Amino acid sequence: MSADPASPPAPRPPRVFLSRTTTGLAGLSDEIAAILCGRGAEPVVQSGFLPDWRSVPQLLQDQLHSCDSVIALTMPPCACLSSARF
Repeated sequence: MSADPASPPAPRPPRVFLSRTTTGLAGLSDEIAAILCGRGAEPVVQSGFLPDWRSVPQLLQDQLHSCDSVIALTMPPCACLSSARF
């Protein structure tokens, strides 16, 4: 009597953590997420942080743990601040 060999599980799509530093990058983040989906990846979008800044490290660790790669969108500081003296 022969048993059917178990088929291997289907590979999961690559998970890409997508982070942005400002709400001004939300549109670009959405476009990149759509492109990633179209290419078979699963975007994990960080769209904001909890109100308590102390929770950010744990939030990021929890989300990054299951991801295969990271895309970080950043912007330079506001031009109005570039000439300010601190």
